[in-house]
Amino acid sequence: MTGSPNRGRIPPILIESTLTRPMYARILFLLGLRSWGFVLLAAVFLYLVWWSINIGSYTLLAIYAGLLVLIYVGAVLVSVLTPKNRRAYFPVKYTFSDSGITKETASVTQSFKWNTVVRWRRICSYYLIYMTRRSFFVIPKAKIPGGKADIFEKLLARNIVRRRAKFGMR
Repeated sequence: MTGSPNRGRIPPILIESTLTRPMYARILFLLGLRSWGFVLLAAVFLYLVWWSINIGSYTLLAIYAGLLVLIYVGAVLVSVLTPKNRRAYFPVKYTFSDSGITKETASVTQSFKWNTVVRWRRICSYYLIYMTRRSFFVIPKAKIPGGKADIFEKLLARNIVRRRAKFGMR
């Protein structure tokens, strides 16, 4: 049996998706829960619970918890509702292939080679494809055509090599 030139090639995967504000808010909330900052704030909260139980006063705990929720919800709402992100809520057609990613909206078509993608991760039922340390495309797992989620994940794992951030000046 001879080797086929297409062996190991994955056919292009076409995904049409529209990011919604509730979807984006949920993703930001989940990313926040997985951050080191959240772990630190939760540790302070647990310390304040212990401290409050020992001294019998819950005023500081209530103030801290209230401010924590207010600041976090406020930050998520600002990110979700800011006018500079309005283009993020337009319908997008993504094509993922062995050669890269094509992102197509009503007004523009962009192509990205795999080596320009910083990393990818899956959070609940969403795939986040990072183009920089902080900006990413959102691909809902539900939008991936029937039965191709495993193939999609293999394509990402094979083509996106996680690179460390470079610090310092060149």
